[in-house]
Amino acid sequence: MVAFQEIGGHGDYAAHCGESHGHAFTRLGAVGLVTDCGVRDVPEVRNLRFHYFARGRGGDHASFKIVRVSVPIQFSGVEISLVTLHGDETV
Repeated sequence: MVAFQEIGGHGDYAAHCGESHGHAFTRLGAVGLVTDCGVRDVPEVRNLRFHYFARGRGGDHASFKIVRVSVPIQFSGVEISLVTLHGDETV
């Protein structure tokens, strides 16, 4: 599972993931993305069997950079850390 948090203040229209990222994440073994932003290319990503848990759909690419890795993030007041996201049982 991959988790992205928008820290640039454009969560209403930023789209951090699309088909290209879906392919890359799938090849790295991820099964889905959790984000507080939008996503794009939903039909194409669905065909990859990659799952989105997102704010909604975004219509365009976003310019972004990764500023931190492996640190806790927050979505709507809920903290997500490396051990929080687990696919088959509660940790």
